[in-house]
Amino acid sequence: MTRTNVALRRTPEGRRLLRAARRYKEDSPQRAALALDDWFDKAKARETFATSLATEKRFATQLFKLVKHVADFIMTTFDTQDSQQTDGSSLWEWVNTVSEWAERYSEIVEPWAQAAVVAMHKRIEKANADDWKRMSVLMGRALHEEIANTPLSSVLGQLRSDQINLIKDIPPYLAQRVWNAVYKYTTEGIETSKRYDALVNELRHIGLDRAKAVLIARTETSRTSSVLTEVRAQNAGSPGYRWQCVHDGRARPMHRYLDDLCNRQGKVIPWGLRPECDKGHYSHAGQIWNCRCHEAPVFPLPGEEIVFATADELAYREFLNA
Repeated sequence: MTRTNVALRRTPEGRRLLRAARRYKEDSPQRAALALDDWFDKAKARETFATSLATEKRFATQLFKLVKHVADFIMTTFDTQDSQQTDGSSLWEWVNTVSEWAERYSEIVEPWAQAAVVAMHKRIEKANADDWKRMSVLMGRALHEEIANTPLSSVLGQLRSDQINLIKDIPPYLAQRVWNAVYKYTTEGIETSKRYDALVNELRHIGLDRAKAVLIARTETSRTSSVLTEVRAQNAGSPGYRWQCVHDGRARPMHRYLDDLCNRQGKVIPWGLRPECDKGHYSHAGQIWNCRCHEAPVFPLPGEEIVFATADELAYREFLNA
């Protein structure tokens, strides 16, 4: 199977085009080849500056290890105390122990968090630089030099600080979940045996729930890639970008609208005007929680007219969620 056919099979649009190409291949093989090559080129263009799923998964795996370590401490200390005491006093003593340990551990884990974030940044920065290198080959040596000389230390430093703090918040977050579970256990008016079983199940679920780690990994890898693209694009003279959405059932309606605004209506989002991509939240593509979209920077030719999206067009559309 050719590289083009593999790419086409990944989307419904591509599969339809592949079937159509096969139907007229015998009559017009040149037309079929041109159609497939054109689709492949456009698909690769849309993937440029997208976050690597492998990088996201690798970062998430690191965070899973932290969640598991905290969960192991919770369950080990829970098993060693008198958890079924009816007045709940020993439980609250245990909760205080977990909370104090989580606060101390969040500071102890900082060097590990920094190493995990730096490793993630290195992979994303390399992938982002490679994307720009491919683009600069087509656009000239001047652009390549601008991209290579873009100062990144300040923006990467701010991202690193924010992301380390997010990782350090994981132990206290899990400790708060323990507090909530024990509070529910001591206040619900049901049989003691049932309450205890429910508490044990809730505590075990804390170690299995990876949603927090996945959210941080997906959001921060995407945000890092997007911010690097934004900084390098502005340094190279790009006036704006086109929003590129992941076209599946999980994409936000507003993000699909922004993709349509850019890629069907031909509008460009200026870097200085952040779309209201979620109600009350203004952000460029890939820079808001759980966003898998990315930016495609625009570099107009001399004399080429660009139609910028207005603030009204970038405002949140409530009716899209109806």
